[in-house]
Amino acid sequence: MKKNMLLIAGATLLISAFSAGLIRAQTCVQPPTCEELGYIYSADECVNGNNILKCPTDLSKMACSFDAIGNDGDILYADHSTSSEVINAKTPIAVIFDAGNRLAVSLEAKIYQKGDSVIWGAEGDIPGLANCSGTDCEDSSITNTNMIMSYGEANNKSYPMAESVRSYSPAGCKQAWCGAGKWSMLSMGDFKKIYAAQKTITATFKKLGKSLSSNNWNVFLTSSPYDKTSYNAYSFFVGVDANLVPPKSGEGFDAIWDLALPNGASWQFMLFRVIRY
Repeated sequence: MKKNMLLIAGATLLISAFSAGLIRAQTCVQPPTCEELGYIYSADECVNGNNILKCPTDLSKMACSFDAIGNDGDILYADHSTSSEVINAKTPIAVIFDAGNRLAVSLEAKIYQKGDSVIWGAEGDIPGLANCSGTDCEDSSITNTNMIMSYGEANNKSYPMAESVRSYSPAGCKQAWCGAGKWSMLSMGDFKKIYAAQKTITATFKKLGKSLSSNNWNVFLTSSPYDKTSYNAYSFFVGVDANLVPPKSGEGFDAIWDLALPNGASWQFMLFRVIRY
C-alpha cells in the first residue's frame, strides 16, 4: 500500500536484542490489578450472583458468577441475561464470543470514514504491553486497555481509541456492569477468537439486524501494538494469516483513503468494544 501502512503477510514477529554490558538493572514487575484477576464487579452488582469473592488488595472489587453463562454466539442483554433467541422486550448490547471467559463483543462499533482522524495514541512502547504480530498475538482486550489507560494517565499521554472505548455505554444499559468504564478495546488475541467463530457470531449480528463486517474492506482496529510506531489491525480481505499495521499517530491516512478499491468500495475502520459479563 503506502509506507505509512504496511501489509504484513504471515505472522512475522520482529525481535530486537541488546547488550546491557556491565550495567545491571533491577526490573520491577507491576502486579496485576483486581480487574485483570477477574474481580470486575461491585457488591451491588453481585447481589444476585453466586460464589462471591473479594479482591485481596481492594475489598470493593468482587468476582461472582451468575446462573446464565451463555454460549458462543448468544446474545448478551442489558439486564445481564443471555439467550440464543431475539427477545423483543429486552435490549441486546453484545454477542458472546468466549463464553468460558465470559467475553462478549459490542453490537456497535465506532466507525472511522474518509476524512476522520484515526489516532491510536502516542508513539513509543508501553511498559508491560507486549508487541505482537497478527496471528501470533495471544493478548487480552481487558489487560491491554487497562495498561494503556493506566500508562496514559500516569504519563499525561493521550490514547484516543482506548479512551473512547472506556467512555462507551450502550443504549439501554441501566446497570453499572455494562456502563462507561466497563468496556475494553478489542485486542488481536480476542479478535482471533471472533474470527474462529465468525460464522456463528455473524449470524447472530444478522439476526439482530446488525453487521459485524459489511464488506471485505472493513478494518478491525485493535489494542495490540505491533512496534513503537504502529499497531495491529485486521481486514477480511487480507485473510486470517495477514494483518495491517497502521501508524499509531494517524499520519498517512489521507493516502489510504484515496486508494482506489474495486466496485467503488471504500475503506472503513471499525473500533469494537469487548466486555466481561
